[in-house]
Amino acid sequence: MLMLLLTIGLFVTAVMFQTPDLNALRWNNRVLLLFAPSTNNDQIIQQKQMLDSHSAGLEERDLKVFEITGSSQADEQLRGRFHVKADSFAVVLVGKDGSQKLKRSQPTDPEEVFKLIDSMPMRKEEMRQKQ
Repeated sequence: MLMLLLTIGLFVTAVMFQTPDLNALRWNNRVLLLFAPSTNNDQIIQQKQMLDSHSAGLEERDLKVFEITGSSQADEQLRGRFHVKADSFAVVLVGKDGSQKLKRSQPTDPEEVFKLIDSMPMRKEEMRQKQ
């Protein structure tokens, strides 16, 4: 039980539940949007579990994760922008430039997302600067 609580606690710090302002995050963060009809959706639960052990990789890549499960105007605008139906699951990666880099309709291995990010010119430059 304690391990479950610790796991949940770690994950809560990685996933944000408010609707992101993509313009404010532009050029500072990459964004992973997790769309689902509800927080109880099996696919979003699976995706969050997959991300749970990758907090260091998320942080290293300036990657913020947001759960979009509501019906607010801002959530609906994001669904429209990324063409995600209200009753569908999707994972969308938004680059620092604000453009869509990846979209999947199934839970996606974080390593696949990291590999894609690491292949991007901006990320390659970030890695060079850190050395």
